[in-house]
Amino acid sequence: MVLNASESRGKDICNVESAVNQAQEVGSNIFDTASKVIGPVIDFVKPGIDATLPLVKQAGEEVLKTASPVISDATKKAQEAIQSAGMDSQPVMTADKVRL
Repeated sequence: MVLNASESRGKDICNVESAVNQAQEVGSNIFDTASKVIGPVIDFVKPGIDATLPLVKQAGEEVLKTASPVISDATKKAQEAIQSAGMDSQPVMTADKVRL
């Protein structure tokens, strides 16, 4: 049996379509499997995250309360050092406020 060019292209197209369908099926199966594995892990971990989130937030707020005066003091001392060196920090401070 000899195929002409049109029949040959038709078989090639069928082969390509079949390969694409197989790839889609494999991809879908991988996605389904991943969902089945990841879903329970997320369900297991989520309550722990939900429980610790308020504690982490509170700890962050406490750190900020403690660090703010230290940062403010360091900023003031840096400004004093710049001014005592004879540099004018006003243009930098003004530019920073405009950008904010």
